[in-house]
Amino acid sequence: MYSYKIHRIAAKYLRDIIEPELSSLCGLSVDQEWESYYKKSNVPGIRQGFFLLITFIITVISLIYLWSLNKVNCLVLTFATIIYVVFIIILFVYYIKGYQTNK
Repeated sequence: MYSYKIHRIAAKYLRDIIEPELSSLCGLSVDQEWESYYKKSNVPGIRQGFFLLITFIITVISLIYLWSLNKVNCLVLTFATIIYVVFIIILFVYYIKGYQTNK
């Protein structure tokens, strides 16, 4: 998720600083620049949402698989399940807060 934060900062710099200057040099509308068009198309966040969904699915499948094995120590598995669930909740809350602040 940190890489998405870096990408948002770099995209904002490109959209607010570089693209207006580049469009004036080329004699084009700033709306035709890549990041400006991308933001107006409401596409940002789709890929991040997809990765969050895949993380959730993999976590659930991993837990189901581990609990289906009888060879794993129950105490270790219980601890791993708690860590997984806490991680998913933190990730989900972080995603929702980031989504609301970047709208």
